[in-house]
Formats: sequence, structure tokens, C-alpha cells
Amino acid sequence: MSKNKMIDYGRMPEQFAIKKVIGFSSLVQIGNSIFAIPLWANMLLRIIPSNTEIQTVKNYDEERGNNEEIAISCAWTKNRKLYCMNNLSKCIEVYDENGNTVEFFHLTFANNFFKQMEKQILHNKEALFGESEIFPIGSYIRYISVKEN
Repeated sequence: MSKNKMIDYGRMPEQFAIKKVIGFSSLVQIGNSIFAIPLWANMLLRIIPSNTEIQTVKNYDEERGNNEEIAISCAWTKNRKLYCMNNLSKCIEVYDENGNTVEFFHLTFANNFFKQMEKQILHNKEALFGESEIFPIGSYIRYISVKEN
């Protein structure tokens, strides 16, 4: 970006696909690598600016199956490592700057975790929430009151 020019990169990996409208949520740089964090794309990609190569770090097609959820719900960096919350397998995957898997952590949720989340969101009258597939407008109707003049 500092040179204000566009670079023509190589081809996308074979079998790359975007499942819905938005393929990637963000680009994250670690060292000399840029990682394309998938939203509905089927792959976590590593872009190497020095040689314009695009590599597949992980293909989520096998984990996804018929699941239409996003692949990575959250990603962050720490100590030159990329941490990805895999929304399909419910684990945190850790990659080094070369795209190698370093480790992963499985997450366990309490039995009532999602019920408590929903309860908190629906009862929070201090914030506005948009309609989505997860929270359809019908869920909010019972919290709307009409004031007559």
C-alpha cells in the first residue's frame, strides 16, 4: 500500500469456492505472510507478497458438510501466531507465520450456555439488534409494546 500500486497475484487454489456472498472477513499479516480469513469461503489462504503466491492453509469443505455456518467466527494474532476460532469444529486452531498448524484447542460449552446467551441478548433493552437468521424479528415481537396516543 505504501507504493500505491496493485499487484497481480497468481491464481486462486484449485477447488477454491465461496459458499455465500462474502468470502473473507479480513486479511491478517504475520511476518511476511498475509492470511485471508474465511467467512463463507471454503479455505484459509496464505498470501506471500514477495513471490505473489497464494497457498491453501486449510480447506474447510470436509468439516462443513451440509453445514452453512461461517468457517471462522473470530481470528487474532499473538506472538507471531494466528489463532482461528473454527466455527464448524468448535475448536481454536493455531498457525505459525508459514501456515503450519502449531496446535489446536477443543472448546466445551456449558449445557445452558446458548440459552443464557439468548436470554441476555433478548432482554438487553439498552442496545438495538438487527434481524438475522439466528435472531429473526419474530423473537423480538413479544418485547415490543405499542403506546397509544
